Amino acid sequence: MTKLHLFIFALFFAFVSSAQSTSESYLVSYGQVWGFLKYFHPQPGKMNWDEQLLRDYDRVKSCTSQKEFNSIIDEIIWNCGDYKAKERNIKDYGLFTESMEWLDSENFSEKNKEAMRKLYLNKPKFANKYMKSSRSQVPHARNEIKYWEAETNEAVRYLAITRYWNIINYYCPNRSIITKNWTDVYLEQLPHFTEATTAQAFELAVIYLSNEIEDGHGYLKIDGQSAIRYKYLPFNCETLTEGTFLTFVSSDSSRMYNLERLDKIISLDGLSIDDYWIELDKRIPSSNFHDASNSNFNLIETLKDSVSMTVERNGNLITETLYSKENSRFTPKEYHPILVHRTGIYTDSISDISYGYLDMGKLKQRDLTRSLKASLKTVDHLIINSRNYPNETIFALGRLLIKGKHHFAQFRRMNIDFPGSYSYDDGVKIGGFRKGFSGKIYLLVNNRTISQAEYTVMALQQHPHAVTIGEQSAGADGDITQIPIGNGINTNFSGLGVLYPDGTDTQQAGVKIDIEVGRTFEDLKNLNDSSLNNALELIRNSKN
Repeated sequence: MTKLHLFIFALFFAFVSSAQSTSESYLVSYGQVWGFLKYFHPQPGKMNWDEQLLRDYDRVKSCTSQKEFNSIIDEIIWNCGDYKAKERNIKDYGLFTESMEWLDSENFSEKNKEAMRKLYLNKPKFANKYMKSSRSQVPHARNEIKYWEAETNEAVRYLAITRYWNIINYYCPNRSIITKNWTDVYLEQLPHFTEATTAQAFELAVIYLSNEIEDGHGYLKIDGQSAIRYKYLPFNCETLTEGTFLTFVSSDSSRMYNLERLDKIISLDGLSIDDYWIELDKRIPSSNFHDASNSNFNLIETLKDSVSMTVERNGNLITETLYSKENSRFTPKEYHPILVHRTGIYTDSISDISYGYLDMGKLKQRDLTRSLKASLKTVDHLIINSRNYPNETIFALGRLLIKGKHHFAQFRRMNIDFPGSYSYDDGVKIGGFRKGFSGKIYLLVNNRTISQAEYTVMALQQHPHAVTIGEQSAGADGDITQIPIGNGINTNFSGLGVLYPDGTDTQQAGVKIDIEVGRTFEDLKNLNDSSLNNALELIRNSKN
């Protein structure tokens, strides 16, 4: 190929890329206008608003100029008709200014910008067809058509990402802590949807999009069967302060692997383990990287028949090819020291001090018997394991342990009437027993402490002698809002913002920790529960 041919080819490629970029930019801007009108203008609820987008898709996609694009925008604004303007004063609410940044786009003419600014400042009050407040006072998406076989219709896939983008933009109570520019996310993720011509590709596109909000509640709930057929690699592992280590490897007569418990994983599938976690983080619903990089089960998922793994053992590197299986249950549940204790009264063998132990994952309201209450009166120390998911025992337990009533959280609630705005309330109180538990309480937490578990810890931290020990919790609290996407896929987000009484956000950050304790290689080697041991040390030292 001559230099001239190379130059012409490069010029053509640049032209095509530019045209695609412009097309995607117009599609993003159109979707933002469409969503704005859907939630701010009273007329879309009386129209087939989805049909408007599906009908306009090819027109917008083929736009070659701003004039042509603004002609379409002008048309959909005009199609909505007139409305009874009402000057809004929402000084009693906070505003997510990020929700309206898209309006500054150069794609819009000044005429269309002015029309939308006018509606924003004069939005009438009306019962929106597409969004209401649920019983738990979180946003509830309603009257959304559930499209099937989205992989066969590009316009429907465009509708899917557009629906999700706008609901998050206007009704996510954690909108301001989304790390990336939300319009940039729309632009970056759009091709993944438009090019998703298989059910599996579409589902993966939804997974990657929903993880952009960095919310542990952002998992998928599918009506039917997932289109993704993961296979599973034959090992278990645990992520520690020093890295990720094998805890179990499945070998049998057909496959013998030169891998052992305590081998340190160096690389997987051609990526260093650190880079592999970063890539995996893009599809694991998590609020923080600590939670994502401790999602060890996800590390064994693969779409491949085999994956190469390199481990380090005694300073030597060993590389093995691991073959995946369809059944994820072929590996046994390895021993974990967190599972040793059960609710009851124990005596420390070193100090001879008795202490209570509650496992919140097992404790139920019926377990709060007179016998348990009486036994707690005999001890001055209580360890509460919250590295699990509780059984809605928090208020009954709070009445038993905490003297008097205390606010333990405040809520950030979205204003359904005016999208992008929110208010705070004091939430609820914990406690009430006349005496309470007069001793010390030790709360054990880690990345398994999520949602209701974090809420429970926040409540129990109101005890005057509570100490929280462990690692960063999941950072996903608050009731869930669900969004129907297509192909029976529903994705979720935290529909209620949960904060400490002092205004500290728990979303992404997790609960407040007094003593940070990370699980180490020595803990794994010797089967130690470092957080529990730390609590026991505090109990022993209390004797001095």
